[in-house]
Amino acid sequence: MKRLLLAVFTLGMALTGYAQTTPTTQVKTIADLVALGIPTINNRLSALVTGRVTENDGAGGLFFYDASDATSTNQGTIFKPAASAGRWRRQYTGAANVRWFGAVGDGTTDDYAAITNALGVANAIYIPTGVYSVSNTLIVKGAGKNIKGDGATNSIVKGAFAGVVMRVGSEVAGDAASLPFRLTDFGINGNSVST
Repeated sequence: MKRLLLAVFTLGMALTGYAQTTPTTQVKTIADLVALGIPTINNRLSALVTGRVTENDGAGGLFFYDASDATSTNQGTIFKPAASAGRWRRQYTGAANVRWFGAVGDGTTDDYAAITNALGVANAIYIPTGVYSVSNTLIVKGAGKNIKGDGATNSIVKGAFAGVVMRVGSEVAGDAASLPFRLTDFGINGNSVST
C-alpha cells in the first residue's frame, strides 16, 4: 500500500510540476493538515494525509500548498490553513470521492451536505460502498455530471425523509440544460420513511 501511495504521489508531482520525490510531511487527518504551520518561504510543501477524520477512513490523499491561492474552501479538495494565507489543494485525477467531503456511508449519519458539496465541485463523482443517508433532496444539475458507485446493492443513497431522494436534469427547476448526465452503479432507496 505504501508503494502504491508513493507511486501515486510521484505521478502527482510530475503532473503538477512539483520537484519533490517524497511528501514534505505526513499527517493523520484533514484537521492536522489545516493546523500545520506553514513556513513563509516555502511554496512547495506537500502533505500525505492518511484520512479525513481518522486514519484510513477512505478520505485521505495528497495535498500541495499554494501560498498565492485564495480560492474558497470546499471541504473536500481545497482547505485553508488555520494560521496562514494560501490553500492546501488535493491532487487527484478522475472522480471526486464523496468521502473526501465528509460523507460517512454508515446508513445513519446525514451525508446530505457532503454529497451536495461534492456535486458542486466536480462533474465526476464517486460514491464508494456504503449506505449514504440524506435528509433532503439531492439536486444534480449542470451538463456532464457523472455519478458512479460500486454497484446498485453496494453504494446506496437512502432518503431519511418523506420525499424525492434525487432530482436530475429536467427534473430540476430552471435547469433544463443538464443533459447529458450519467448515473451508474449505485442504488437509490426512497422507502426509509413512512408517509
